Amino acid sequence: MEYEEEESGKATKPDGFVGERMTVLPKDVVAKYAENVFVKRLYLTDVGYFPDAKGHFIDRPDGVDEYIYFYCVAGTGTIVIGGKSFTLHKDMAICIPQHSAHSYFSSEDDPWSILWVHFNGEDARYYPIEHVQPVTFRSAYSSNRMLFLFNQLFDVVESPYSMGNFIYMSHTLQMILSETYFKDDLSDDLSRHNDYLNAIIKYLHANISRNLTLQELCDEFNLSKSYLNALFKKNMHTSPINYFISIKMKEACRMLRSTNDTVKIIAANLGYYDSYYFSFLFKKTVGVSPTDYRSSNMIFF
Repeated sequence: MEYEEEESGKATKPDGFVGERMTVLPKDVVAKYAENVFVKRLYLTDVGYFPDAKGHFIDRPDGVDEYIYFYCVAGTGTIVIGGKSFTLHKDMAICIPQHSAHSYFSSEDDPWSILWVHFNGEDARYYPIEHVQPVTFRSAYSSNRMLFLFNQLFDVVESPYSMGNFIYMSHTLQMILSETYFKDDLSDDLSRHNDYLNAIIKYLHANISRNLTLQELCDEFNLSKSYLNALFKKNMHTSPINYFISIKMKEACRMLRSTNDTVKIIAANLGYYDSYYFSFLFKKTVGVSPTDYRSSNMIFF
């Protein structure tokens, strides 16, 4: 384990997390573009993704000049802000106000995977950031939307610096904060009208190592194929089996980055005993082969 000293605190972090992605924008570049009327409203200074971040620990007794936003993709971690402790689980977000004493650390038993961004700007005051409170995304749509927005942010922040890209980053950051604090929660509708959907999604995640068929899903929940397909089409914009394949491929991406297991072993762990078929599905879903994904900086949510 390597120890790194920060300006206003201490950081404990292994020598990089497998599959991590991080960009720190040069201060002079940020200062230059932050003068723009659109950019100065909200602009980021750092953005990152730390998967399976075991051993991750930060302590900043004096805080930092920026606001810090976290979105937990998986696992568990703890954030302490002004002496108050918050536990962050999957599909939860929280924002640390600027200049606030804070620390945060990943669970040893269930390490978190987090997306994070440091930001500043005049419009930060319009979001309820100072009222520190975790936000839970209870619908699959909202969670997927957050992952999409962060992926967009990574794509543009790693592009050449230009006024247009900084304006785009600013608007994407606004969308992330608005999705967190202002968008109507879809959970009530889901809980009232789509109890089946929540139960089926939970069941699919719990049985990710199996090769379930549509008929087996229908039998498990005593539903017709037409109803089950319509339920997923309306709420998830895909079929039940395609959704199942999608979460399998997301788990495969995690395994490719966080383990040294062969593609054949990863395929078998996800219920695919034909590694060639698994590789075919992976490339069809993710866009590259498992081997190419493992050696790239690509993130598939």
